[in-house]
Amino acid sequence: MPGIPIKTFNSLQETASLIKQRNLRHLGPSSGDELSDWWFDLIEEYFSCRQCGQVFHLEVEAYHGSGGALEPSSETVESVLERFATSKAIFQQIISQQRIERRHSETYQSRSKFGRTFVNVLVHVSLVCLGVWVASLVVQLFSR
Repeated sequence: MPGIPIKTFNSLQETASLIKQRNLRHLGPSSGDELSDWWFDLIEEYFSCRQCGQVFHLEVEAYHGSGGALEPSSETVESVLERFATSKAIFQQIISQQRIERRHSETYQSRSKFGRTFVNVLVHVSLVCLGVWVASLVVQLFSR
């Protein structure tokens, strides 16, 4: 990968290898599917050893190449999973609220668009009627 220092790349490959060998269990915060696309500016993930349960924190700053580390954490598997479950629930609530707001906005815009179209038609009809009336006045003036 261009722009990824070789040490960072090797660390990520080693971590991915440990997961595939089922020595490490991925805890989050990303889904397991995202691990194959680990090329973000900042990577921060949690894992646990399948043998002893030790939690590890992987933090890598890939963009500027300042490195990172896979270090033991004092957190428990349960506390990490609970934190991510809470964060995920809050995130889903925010996304749900945004969808509701977007639907309301789209409904308002469609109503607003209908209103603008209706007003435009009324203005057009009024101008046509005004034009016909003016034309009839002109005809009356010249026919006298």
